[in-house]
Amino acid sequence: MWKPQPTTASVSHKSIQDFFAALYYVLDEDAEVKETGMVSGDKFLPRVCRGRSLIFQAENQPYLNSTIQFLFGLLNNDQLKAFVEGLGSSVSLRAKSAMEKWLVDGRLCTDALTCFYEAQDKELCSRVFSAKDLVFEPCFYSSSMENVRIREMLYCLADQRSFVSIRLEDQLMRPRDLELLSPFFHSSSKLCFSRCGFAEDLARGGKASWMSKQDSKIEELEFQVSVVTPSFYEDLRSVISSSRSLTKLVLGHHTLEDSALKTMCDGLRQPGCVLQELSLDDCNLTAPSCQILGSAMKENRSLHKLDLALNKIEDEGVKFLCEVLEVPGCTLQELRIEFSDLTPACCEFLRSALMTNRSLTTLYLRECNLEDTGAKMLCEAFRQPYCSVKMLALFENHITSSSCEDFRSVILTNRTLTNLNLRDNKLGDSGVKLLCEGLCDPGCTVQEMELTTCELTQASCMDLRSVLATSRSLTKLNLSWNSLEDSGVKVLCEGLGDPRCVLQELKLYGCDLSSSSLQDLASALLTNQSLTSLDLAGNKFEDSGVKRLCEALQTPGCALQTVRVGYCELTSSCTEEFMAVIDANTSLEELDVSFGYEDVAPL
Repeated sequence: MWKPQPTTASVSHKSIQDFFAALYYVLDEDAEVKETGMVSGDKFLPRVCRGRSLIFQAENQPYLNSTIQFLFGLLNNDQLKAFVEGLGSSVSLRAKSAMEKWLVDGRLCTDALTCFYEAQDKELCSRVFSAKDLVFEPCFYSSSMENVRIREMLYCLADQRSFVSIRLEDQLMRPRDLELLSPFFHSSSKLCFSRCGFAEDLARGGKASWMSKQDSKIEELEFQVSVVTPSFYEDLRSVISSSRSLTKLVLGHHTLEDSALKTMCDGLRQPGCVLQELSLDDCNLTAPSCQILGSAMKENRSLHKLDLALNKIEDEGVKFLCEVLEVPGCTLQELRIEFSDLTPACCEFLRSALMTNRSLTTLYLRECNLEDTGAKMLCEAFRQPYCSVKMLALFENHITSSSCEDFRSVILTNRTLTNLNLRDNKLGDSGVKLLCEGLCDPGCTVQEMELTTCELTQASCMDLRSVLATSRSLTKLNLSWNSLEDSGVKVLCEGLGDPRCVLQELKLYGCDLSSSSLQDLASALLTNQSLTSLDLAGNKFEDSGVKRLCEALQTPGCALQTVRVGYCELTSSCTEEFMAVIDANTSLEELDVSFGYEDVAPL
């Protein structure tokens, strides 16, 4: 083992070197210099732990991992006592509290599990793993998965009985590992596997028996970008059909063949199914997939939410889904379709379904190429007095001002719609003028309006001012990423200052504002009693303007609870003003100045 040299000795195996390196930090000789670097007391931390946390250390100095793990083993009182008796030397345990704090301050990476196991400290494990939300992740990103550290994980979880959530990332799950961890999985409300691999259980004919448990508490089950076995979907069918607790299932970024989908959907047909939410985001679904899913949903009476984002289901797929909506007794309340290769023609199917459906309350269609033609067809359905949809999102659908007369008509006649999202459409000032006519109507029920990136200018603010001053329903307005400029916000502030204003949340992120806008906003805040959230991030403010805003925030009676001014090219000279706001404003819950100081490096 030893290779003597005149002044040094080397060992043939790296692990032995790592052990002696760890031993160096507990031997008492010359402790003040090598252990603390002249820092004494509870703040002591060995120089080998030079990273901000274990996960940072593992990524930037991975060659020290073994030494740190050995060091945690040596900090165990019983183990160290036995070792010292044979070593015949005194040791120092001053590192223990500092190292424990350093270990638990970071995220719970897999190397941390080894440190907990080496320390053999049940009291420490009890403190750390009593948390209700656990995330087990690798110490740094890798293109390959690593075997789950089952011995270490079982030791750490041994005395725990229930969790809110457990999440595993980049782990290779073998059948025996899953069986051993199954009791902990089923004691949690939410279980998530991200980028994990599952090996086939050949001893049981491929059946993953860990997934089904009679008294399971799992309410949400999620598999993201995971490599699954051929029998995986049969196991899911069993869980969906028999679990009394599972209400949400998420499969994200899978290649879900129609045969596998059919197997899984058989579970939805069973009378014992209680699943309420199903998300199949980016699962390679097509129109025939929708036919399979739709057929099962016609027999299901529990499913409330369906998310099919990032699947190329095309217009024919929408047709099959709409057939489900037209079935008497349909229970679906929320439908989300995004980036699905649709055309305006799909809106004919949606219009027909919305004319008869009484359950759907949320319709989210993003990047579906609806255009003005499709928007007009949808508006026909929304003008019907029995339309049940409360939230309509037509995000990024190539809609222009040509459709705004139809939306105006919907706002004037519909009495169930409370949330209208038209962001990332080219509505322009002329289109928003028509929308505002509807929003000013005394019978309008819209509470939230999303107009982000709709090519608005300061010209639209005159109409929006009228809405702020007269609307009795609108409480949330998002105008982010529109070039409103200072002149536009000045007009908006006239509406905010009106005593009739009921707006609670205003977002003006990236609206080409300067400090001049802050002067007007500060004046409006002196009289406004309804606004609780103001987002001004992404604009170019000067420190002097922010000081004026801070003065308004310190005014007694200021109702704001959330203020965001991050990414605004401010400097550290604003710190004193922000601290004064925090001290004086008792209603303020969040003050976000993240990356706001241009002369201070982000922490």
